[in-house]
Amino acid sequence: MSRILDRLMEGLPFVGKHALSYEEEKELARHDDITVRRKLAARKDVRPEILYFLAEDAVPEVRKEIAANNKAPRHADLLLAKDKDDDVRCHLSRKIALLIPDITPDDSDRLSRLTFDTLEILVQDQLPRVRAILAETLKDVANVPAHVIQQLARDTEIEVAGPVLRYSPLLTDADLLEIISGDPIQGALVAIAKRAGIREGVSDVLVEKNEKEVITALLGNKSAQIREETLDQIIDQAPGVEIWHEPLAMRPQLSLKAAANIAGFVADSILEKMQGRSDIDPETFHVVKEEVHRRIGDQGDATPEESVGKTKKDDKENLDKAQKMHEEGALSEAALTVSLEDGKQDFAAASLSVLASVPLAMVRRIIGSKNGKAVTALTRKAGLTMGMAVKFQQLMAHISPAEIIQPKGNGEFPLSEEEGNWQIDFFKRQAENDSSSGEEDDGQEEEEAVLDRVARNEAGGENSDPDWVGNGGGGRHEPDKVDPDWADKSKARAKAKLADPDWAGDEGREKDSGPVDLDWAENEGRKKDRGPVDLDWAENEGREKDRGPVDLDWAENESREKDSGPVDLDWAENAPADAPEEPDWAKEEPEDEEDGSGGKGNNSDRDDEILA
Repeated sequence: MSRILDRLMEGLPFVGKHALSYEEEKELARHDDITVRRKLAARKDVRPEILYFLAEDAVPEVRKEIAANNKAPRHADLLLAKDKDDDVRCHLSRKIALLIPDITPDDSDRLSRLTFDTLEILVQDQLPRVRAILAETLKDVANVPAHVIQQLARDTEIEVAGPVLRYSPLLTDADLLEIISGDPIQGALVAIAKRAGIREGVSDVLVEKNEKEVITALLGNKSAQIREETLDQIIDQAPGVEIWHEPLAMRPQLSLKAAANIAGFVADSILEKMQGRSDIDPETFHVVKEEVHRRIGDQGDATPEESVGKTKKDDKENLDKAQKMHEEGALSEAALTVSLEDGKQDFAAASLSVLASVPLAMVRRIIGSKNGKAVTALTRKAGLTMGMAVKFQQLMAHISPAEIIQPKGNGEFPLSEEEGNWQIDFFKRQAENDSSSGEEDDGQEEEEAVLDRVARNEAGGENSDPDWVGNGGGGRHEPDKVDPDWADKSKARAKAKLADPDWAGDEGREKDSGPVDLDWAENEGRKKDRGPVDLDWAENEGREKDRGPVDLDWAENESREKDSGPVDLDWAENAPADAPEEPDWAKEEPEDEEDGSGGKGNNSDRDDEILA
């Protein structure tokens, strides 16, 4: 017996010649030591009749082991469902709830019936904790008896009813409307408002209740269908309810009328988020942009960079938070799911940026493309599962159900790694092309371009803007981009590589931030060119003006090849004795600064920088 006890206490199996006889099991089941009986009750290789015998043990610790043991006979479960010890029933509730999904509707054998009989007893248990364990485990199971889900959904405790009301696929619209119209417990309506794919009829009734927390949850549920008339009712009340402003502004498929009304009362930071959305139509975008311009105009000297300041700050906060959670191992799929369900899409986008090591602007471009393959590829690059890819497609990209990329039968990604990399590279090339072209293909003006540049600078990529675009913040300085003093009046001139020519400031005009504004070019009675400087005397020589840098005939007359870049002022340094006389303004150029070679800098380089 001592050898048997040793094997039992060490958890060693009893097989072959070491297998316990029926008499040995009975002797262990009657052992005076509680620990011996507990060890025996937890084993999977003990005869069912011995486990049933232990289900009636006088010590609750022994009965708890039987309640949690999947090999215990169903008769023992039925017995323990009425156990006087709360912990015993809680252990049993968890086990039974986990067994239910493995029982198909066609199972009609005696063991299945006994399992459901045990469930029926537990769902009526007087202890809320027992019922809550059942509800949490069965909340998204489809083959639970319908009347069990109905009973849990109408429970008097929100910890029991809440999970079922929010997730159970067995609740119909009729069930939900009946619960809403009745006398629901506190928190029940919020749980319903957060259900995925709520239909318009249910949303209408929820709004009619006119409870702020319920409407807040409904607005934050991007998958909820809300009738336009119902949304208008909410918007009418929204100016005085600040917690509705952001979820309203970020609602999918906003009508032109709704967007215009919302833009009129939300805070600047929320308005900027509306402007940054990629899923609104051009006409709605124009309405929002007009409101942004109006507010910027009201702020006097406000600049486009200042107008996106709060958005940039929000992005940085989200990125910092995501990075910190990632370093702590807390940026899990569960955390991302909560963010998506709570409508915190900006944080979810920042999390994808951190996990996939791609710029935030690129993440937004992919999400806004509504391209299921691209979203799936981004999810894979972030090291997340295909299940999360489906959620990102549904709750962030708002892709129609018919176009959502679904997982393979085994739950794996349907895209090969090569195809996924191609999708990511495609969007990366798009971002690089936009950055190098210096233009926005969709016609957005400076405010939109600044927001994209800020996002690129935060990523610190090779396409980052020069420091002076953001007044020295965020971006990596590119040594081949000139940092002129006039680009930032607050910047110390001592650090500039190029002094302002005298004539650029002596005319008493505000210097142009684009190509150099030569007043004398306008004084000839001609409209200044919006491109490089229009020098009338270049045209008067009877030549066609170059659409690129200025065509100085005298540069050609010196038998020199004109530079295809900015003007090559050879005469400034190398002109022969019979070269045309230098213009006065050329003689008045400020002293050269050292260029690192120990001698005078090249005037051609200087003019390159001016005209660039």
